[in-house]
Amino acid sequence: MKILLSFLFLISSIAFGETKKDKYDFWPRIPFNIEGANLCEFESAYSQTRSEYVAEMVEHAERLLLAGDLNPFDTLLNINMLYGENLRYAKKGLGITLENSFKAYLDQFYRKIRPRVKRLNFKYVEDLDQVVQAAIEGKQVDTYPKKKAKDVDLFAYGTYSMSPECNGHVLVTLTVINSDGYTKDYIAQGRANTVMSTIATQIFDDFQRTTFPSVLETHKRKLTLLGDLTGDIGVVNNPYDAQYACEEIGARLPTKMEYTLLDSYGTYSGGVSLGGEGHYWAMDGFKVFIPGFKHMKVRSASSVGRKDFKYICVR
Repeated sequence: MKILLSFLFLISSIAFGETKKDKYDFWPRIPFNIEGANLCEFESAYSQTRSEYVAEMVEHAERLLLAGDLNPFDTLLNINMLYGENLRYAKKGLGITLENSFKAYLDQFYRKIRPRVKRLNFKYVEDLDQVVQAAIEGKQVDTYPKKKAKDVDLFAYGTYSMSPECNGHVLVTLTVINSDGYTKDYIAQGRANTVMSTIATQIFDDFQRTTFPSVLETHKRKLTLLGDLTGDIGVVNNPYDAQYACEEIGARLPTKMEYTLLDSYGTYSGGVSLGGEGHYWAMDGFKVFIPGFKHMKVRSASSVGRKDFKYICVR
């Protein structure tokens, strides 16, 4: 049984094809050269039968005739061509906007949250003069750095399409590839100037959030966070179940001081944000730690009337 539990813990700690690294260098060039179907036009076209479409065009032509237009169908064709040109013009440069807004939002999160270790860093591996010259000319570095690709950990490319709701929003997907060829995919829908904020949030959380095992070292102690049996934050109905689970992998539940330490580091700096009032964390001896209480943070589980308790194992 212990061998099986140890195996489950091992595979739960491996993500994205390898154990999570402390830092990743991200190539800044993110091409959005692949444009998906215009879901707005797709929805509009396929939501009508041929008869309904013909009837609509005839109605438009009749209105133009009443307005004095002697060639209504030519007018409709010209209007349709102008509309298509307007759509193409409106999308010009959209890929660059999505790329740069993603990088800006991600950096904004780092400045706001300020984790102890910044795991994602954008890094050009091309010659600096090549990058600067491209910027001066109003271009981007389009050459894939084949010879220096090993110096970068992550690459990404994106696709976009118009939202099926026809409200000016875009549907964006972003594929992140690590140096081993494994991929992660992200998706969001929203206004063109803010949609990448959602994807940046997902990626920040994915790469920056504490994953187990995580080691915290101070001048007094070294504490290894293991999570539950699946390598995540566990939830049980009885603190004894959490205690027994930790014992199965040669670990234990945190003490009051250790829970306080984990909360101080927080979710994005190698610890765990415990939450405030309403969150109860299991301890040995049928006790619970309640971070939201100012006094008597440690209490007997029988005194709090809860049916679910969170926990992580430590060693």
